[in-house]
Amino acid sequence: MDREELIELMKEGTVRITMNSGDQADLVAGETALVTSMAVHALVRSDDGMLRMKVYPLVAISVAEVLSQAK
Repeated sequence: MDREELIELMKEGTVRITMNSGDQADLVAGETALVTSMAVHALVRSDDGMLRMKVYPLVAISVAEVLSQAK
């Protein structure tokens, strides 16, 4: 997955990424995610209800799929 591909998907709506490890995150462009040349920096709600910043390297993303269309 490269930066441009992911940004184009995020223009379509919410994107779920699945990492090689099996971890998943839902990304909403401009609201919960920033895509850099090397990684996605995303706000993810943890088990305790707090929003935490996670870094997902682009080279470790195995699947990216659009969940819902942008409004």
